[in-house]
Amino acid sequence: TTDYASKLAPVRLEARLGEERKDVIHDTLALPAASRCHFSHDAPCQKACPTGIDVGRFIWDVAAGNVRGAARTILSANVFGMTCARVCPTPSLCQGSCVLQYAGRRPVDIPGLQLFAVSRAREAGYDPFETKPASGKRVALVGSGPASLACAHALALEGHHCTVFEARQMPGGLATFALAPYKLTCEQALADVEWVSRHENIEVRCGVAVGLHVDVSDILEEYDALFVGVGLGADTRLQIEGHALPGVVGALELIERLKLESADEVEDLDEVTDAMVIGGGATALDVAQELKRLGIRNVTILYRRDREQMPGHDHELDEARRRGVAVRFLSMPTSYVAGPSGRVAGVQVARCELGECGSDGRRTVSVVEGDETSLEAQLVAVAIGQKRPG
Repeated sequence: TTDYASKLAPVRLEARLGEERKDVIHDTLALPAASRCHFSHDAPCQKACPTGIDVGRFIWDVAAGNVRGAARTILSANVFGMTCARVCPTPSLCQGSCVLQYAGRRPVDIPGLQLFAVSRAREAGYDPFETKPASGKRVALVGSGPASLACAHALALEGHHCTVFEARQMPGGLATFALAPYKLTCEQALADVEWVSRHENIEVRCGVAVGLHVDVSDILEEYDALFVGVGLGADTRLQIEGHALPGVVGALELIERLKLESADEVEDLDEVTDAMVIGGGATALDVAQELKRLGIRNVTILYRRDREQMPGHDHELDEARRRGVAVRFLSMPTSYVAGPSGRVAGVQVARCELGECGSDGRRTVSVVEGDETSLEAQLVAVAIGQKRPG
């Protein structure tokens, strides 16, 4: 297995956070945590899990001391159970459906118990999967994110040989490069990637771009099937005045730099006192929290609709606000202003108002003419979605 983590910069900005990370529950706490579960017959927590993990069953196994059984239940439904335990918005999913909440009690720590079960089983060298005899079939997969690797793992268990082509020098896609480090560090992401891809029927070729280093026609001739899992493209930018100024960056681009580059490579962050984040989704909330954790004094989210229309999860917005992130609803940037150095120094922000629902079911947005505010910003992170590749 390739040690991808050894290729990371030794001192990255994510290492400067100095904050607690969601880590494995201590062994002595696992049993009491699992014993709080009521093991409901219709298990609303399981119904709320997008990957269909039998939550009650794996918690029952933890409570009974059967850690391997718990890991088998989790990984059989979701081979990236370790990563999802750290990054899934569980307060809006399984944990948010825990029946204890209806009695006014704290919900069971489902993600913590999931992380405990999988990590302890792996430390013991346990692998719950059996591989069928070699089928003689070969499958090519483009991209090495969670979708491609989960697909490759399922195919490998069926006896098919899988070759994963990854244009970057490290695998993992979204997990490695685009999830905020306070949720998932590079080491944590790569550990899960390496565990999933270590199967003898899986070969990961990094630094190989399909269409550049290898032709699609050659792949179709050499392989029996092709899976394309390239994810979304680059950050979408607002094409307003000043959009190309230094200091105006895409949100995912910024997250990747925080995760991969050394501290002195991410220019001028130490000099930023005011940062703006444009958008209202999960990525916007992630970037805002990350910047606040890095010690930036004033971090403000600008969102053009109201709270009711905001797609970000309530618990993540509440956490961002608790950390001091300001949120300006019904606010839209109309231009970025350059400072004496040529970098962005401010944002012109217009007040918005909502109209009737459009064809997408969301209320339309219009700018209130003549109602603009000038805000200082030495960094602007744009989190309004990604372009579709091609």
